[in-house]
Amino acid sequence: MKQKRKTSFQRFVNGEITEAEETIVVESSMELWLEDMHLASFVCSPGYEKELSLGYLLTSGIIETPSDISFIEIELDRCVITSERKSDFVTSFLLSKTNPEFIPKAVSYDINNIKPVNLDYLRESVKNLQGGQHIHDETGATHAALIQEIGTETAVIIEDIGRHNAVDKVVGHIASLGTDLNRCMLLVTGRLTSELVGKAIGCNIPFMGSFTFATDMGIQLAANADITLLGSLKRNEFWIYNQGKRAPFQL
Repeated sequence: MKQKRKTSFQRFVNGEITEAEETIVVESSMELWLEDMHLASFVCSPGYEKELSLGYLLTSGIIETPSDISFIEIELDRCVITSERKSDFVTSFLLSKTNPEFIPKAVSYDINNIKPVNLDYLRESVKNLQGGQHIHDETGATHAALIQEIGTETAVIIEDIGRHNAVDKVVGHIASLGTDLNRCMLLVTGRLTSELVGKAIGCNIPFMGSFTFATDMGIQLAANADITLLGSLKRNEFWIYNQGKRAPFQL
């Protein structure tokens, strides 16, 4: 299914109503099941369904690595996964749902193997995200997320009608390639709420930034988890809400 389509509508401009063609985004839905147990429902853009499912499980702290999943299959409007660790999955899932403050334990890090993010590298990543929102350029109706291993030039950018979905899809995509999320940076277009920051923390991403601003709870979560959090990203100015030790920002 395509992520956008063109349709004719009536348009009011300068006191007149005319017929005009407009590009609009396509909205779809999907359910995530662990064998016979329903885990989540998504209202999302079509495409990257497996990545969305994998990313959701990672950012929610339900699984630690893609290898925790034995099999994943798309069946019409649902994604079904199987695992030999089903009981562990169920425990983590119930903890995440019954305790809103549930966050997986912070990953340990080697102080001699810190990956800082310098200004030029950050600027290039921001530029890539700005220029990589092709569906948004046509429709104005999507969010986007960029993820890349710090120090590399290869970035993955995915758009979705939901900012949470965009994060889950890029996380699922890069994790499926075997990339260590503990060495990645994540840039988004949406607000840095506790839910969105919690996704980075849930899968141990140490550096996160956004084109928009953070909430107080989002900032508090970043401080508690010791991750770097930047907001209102522009070429020559932004907010440094928290300077984490695992992937600090440096000039």
